Amino acid sequence: MSKSFKKLLFWVVLIALVLGVVLFINSTMEKKKSKKSENNPRQKTPEPPSDNPKPKSVPPIDTENWRLTDEEIEHAYQEIRKEIENLPEIQLVSPTITRYIQEGGEISEDLKKAKIIFFPINNSETHETADSGSHWTLLVCDNRGGIGAFAHYNSAGSNISTNTQKLAEKLCEKLEVDKDYLPPKIYNDHECPQQTNGADCGVYVIAYTRFLVNEWKKKKGPGKASFKEQDLIFSVAEERQKLKETGFPKKGTPGKDYKIGDDVEYLEKEEELISQWWPMRDNPHHPLRKIVRNVWNGDIEEKGEPYDHVDNFKELSKKVRLLSGISKIEKEKLTQIYRIKKILKVCSLPLEEYKKTKSFNGKDNFREDKITDEESQFVRENINKKIIKEINDLYRTHFPGK
Repeated sequence: MSKSFKKLLFWVVLIALVLGVVLFINSTMEKKKSKKSENNPRQKTPEPPSDNPKPKSVPPIDTENWRLTDEEIEHAYQEIRKEIENLPEIQLVSPTITRYIQEGGEISEDLKKAKIIFFPINNSETHETADSGSHWTLLVCDNRGGIGAFAHYNSAGSNISTNTQKLAEKLCEKLEVDKDYLPPKIYNDHECPQQTNGADCGVYVIAYTRFLVNEWKKKKGPGKASFKEQDLIFSVAEERQKLKETGFPKKGTPGKDYKIGDDVEYLEKEEELISQWWPMRDNPHHPLRKIVRNVWNGDIEEKGEPYDHVDNFKELSKKVRLLSGISKIEKEKLTQIYRIKKILKVCSLPLEEYKKTKSFNGKDNFREDKITDEESQFVRENINKKIIKEINDLYRTHFPGK
């Protein structure tokens, strides 16, 4: 073996030994560093703070889906109102009063003075109940400066329903918004969380409201117009669970545990027909209209010409139609309201349809030549002074201020 080869081998072995020692020392130091970090939590990388931290007490998440009624939304609104008791400029309107204003009803002084107003809107085409439609959305009115600016939040797209437009127009009338700002403009180009099923629209309305109210409180004015799911104070599942913990859905809620009474569809346009048939002095082909008018003129009204009472009877009709949508009315009284509504419905029918309709006994059809004793008794049992007083009392309770 030559001297040059031995020399080369020596250096190769030496370099290998040095590299091995360096790798061993480096590995040992890394292990010690890792162990030290584990024993000292302050060395961990801190998580960035949340822009909208969750409250400390968050209910357990429930993934069950169920549609909300007006009562459930109002319950959540009552909870949110407790957080803004000292902020009268923020007003949350119940679904029932929302529908009442949409129908042309008067608004309270609190609403006239408010700066921002929240309205939960249902897409019901009948306007008979606050929750008889298939979808809830949120309309927010910013009335600073009296210009009636509107923002619409829809968890299933960007469509603005007819009811939403109608409410905005009626509200502007009551707020006496300057004509330069009419018809009202409704903005819906902002981003908001979207539902992933066909049932959560009402829960999203609650979640939207809670977030926007919180924004107003923090900034003493309008905050974010657009927001995402992670911005919500409570998630949709958490909002639903909060309702369940307070007893919702309740027994007796239509569509839940049992159906209350036997309701019929009676529309506002059918109510308007009263002005046409009431003044007719003879209804030979519609005896039910005749007996209803005679009972009203003889047992309810105490003065005035019989044919002058049409407006009072229409007022009763309106109260019955609106009250029939209040699911929290006790079962017996709600069933009574449904009976009066049946009478009103049959009175609105044209002759041919009237003759094809089952009478109140559910067996025989109505006759065009006469009314039976049973039908006459049904009218007198359900349209009398005692029941009219109960209807008026219920209306004042559920539609205050009118």
